[in-house]
Amino acid sequence: MPCCAWSSRGSNLKQPQRHYGMTSPISLAPPKDVDCIHTHKVVEVMKAFGVFEDEEELNHSSNLAPNSLQHSI
Repeated sequence: MPCCAWSSRGSNLKQPQRHYGMTSPISLAPPKDVDCIHTHKVVEVMKAFGVFEDEEELNHSSNLAPNSLQHSI
């Protein structure tokens, strides 16, 4: 089962590391297989409860965000 963006673990290790946010990451290690399993389970539960944003909803909210920022200025 592919996990996150690390499905081909070796290829991502040679790219320069980018840090997002205010602080540096706790770890740069790729996720373990068990992490991927738990992530998949959480996503499935969120989908079952209707709290997981699907691709269509994500695109819709992404398109609305720039417009709402312009109106608030």
